[in-house]
Amino acid sequence: MKLENALKKLVKIDNVLLRVENNVDNLCNNFHLVKEELYEFIGDNHLLVKIEREINLIKGNKNVNDDNMFLVQQARDDLQNELERELRNKVTAYLTYDEKGKERTKAQKVKLLENDDKYKWIVKLYPATQTYKKKIFIMSLDKFLYRYSTIIEPPFNLFESDLLENSIIFMDEFDGTKDVILKKIIKDGLLV
Repeated sequence: MKLENALKKLVKIDNVLLRVENNVDNLCNNFHLVKEELYEFIGDNHLLVKIEREINLIKGNKNVNDDNMFLVQQARDDLQNELERELRNKVTAYLTYDEKGKERTKAQKVKLLENDDKYKWIVKLYPATQTYKKKIFIMSLDKFLYRYSTIIEPPFNLFESDLLENSIIFMDEFDGTKDVILKKIIKDGLLV
């Protein structure tokens, strides 16, 4: 009975909690969960094979030596700088436009993600699509200060958003906060 009650509480927390991860981390952790759907609905086999190769390189290298570390970092950089962004753009287009090329509204996209099997898999790959449903967020200061993409709508500054009204935000990676704040101050100063 105690275990059942604890599980019910966890399910309730999961309904309101979102851990905002880096898109590359989400891709590495969840690609295998949606691989079939990606090939079926996105269909860019060349891109998907490259992504899968890089993920396998990252996840498969348990030996820590300089050569392996370089290869893993290069694979991560390739995902970060090119491949994940290209995939995200394709997923966004798939969600944004219907078969006739007509642009969907945010409400239509949300409905598809919740009810249509041809789109539900996107939530597994990009949990940020659920931001509008959550009230407790765990994120890095980077995610809080810089542009945030839910795929449902154009990227925006989370800290300026109505989404955070009546929400709780936990900042993780607090030890790196000083560098993040300094970079943000410098970037904002260069825009003036």
